[in-house]
Amino acid sequence: MSNSTSGNKKKRKSSLQLAHSEEAGEPWLMSYADFMTLLASFFILMISMASFDENKISKLASSLAKHFNEKEMEKMLSNLEEIKKGLEKDIHFGSGIKATLIDNGLEILFTGNAIFESGKADILPDASEQLNIMIDLIKKKDRKYRILVEGHTDNAPIKKGFNFNSNRELSSARASRIVDKFQDAGFDPTTMISIGYGETRPIAPNNLENGEPSPENMQMNRRVVIKVLDTLDTKKSKNKEKDGEFFNDNKIMTN
Repeated sequence: MSNSTSGNKKKRKSSLQLAHSEEAGEPWLMSYADFMTLLASFFILMISMASFDENKISKLASSLAKHFNEKEMEKMLSNLEEIKKGLEKDIHFGSGIKATLIDNGLEILFTGNAIFESGKADILPDASEQLNIMIDLIKKKDRKYRILVEGHTDNAPIKKGFNFNSNRELSSARASRIVDKFQDAGFDPTTMISIGYGETRPIAPNNLENGEPSPENMQMNRRVVIKVLDTLDTKKSKNKEKDGEFFNDNKIMTN
C-alpha cells in the first residue's frame, strides 16, 4: 500500500514537473513568434512608405543599357573588322572590290563588271564562287546581320534585245540576285532588302565636260554595294517593315 502510494506520488510529481516545464517554455516561444511578426510587419511598412527617385532609377537603367549596348557594339565592330580582313585576304576580284567600315556596319563595293556582264543580271560563275566565300566569312561571325544590297548602273540606255526595259530594272534584278545568295546560305529573308537605284546615284560624272562619255567613270558607276549592318536594331527594323518603312535609316540609305 505504501509502495503504491509512493509510486503514484512520483508519477504525479513527474507530470507536474513536465507541465511546469512546458508552461515555462511556452511564453518564450510566443514572445519569439510575436517578435518575428512585428519585425516582418515593420519592413513591409517601410517598403510601402518608401519614396523612390524615378529619375535616379531611370538614369541607372539607361546607364546599364548603354554599358551593355557598348559591349555589343565593340563585339560587332571586332567581328566586322575580322570579316574585312578576311575579304582582303581570301576574295580575288582584283581592284573590283573595296571593303570599308562604316558607322553601323561594313560596306563592300563591287565595281565595273566584276559580278555581272554588261546589260545582264546573271552572276558570272567565277564571281559566284567568290561571293560564296564572302558570304561564308560573314555567316561564320553572325548570320543575323541585316543585309542591304544596292544596285547601280551608268547612264547608258539599255540596248535592244536585252531582258530589261530600264537601268533601274536592271540594277534591281542584280541586287536581288545577291540577296538570293545570302538567303540560300541561311540568312533570314526578313532582315534583307535589295534596292535598284539605276543611274540616279553616280559616284563620278558619266560624261566629260564636253558631253562625251567617260568610260572610266561609267565603270565606277556600274557597281553593286553590299552593306552588312549591325544586329542591334533588328527588332526595330522589323516593326518599321510593317509600316512600309523598312530600313528607313539615313545612315543606311545614304552613300
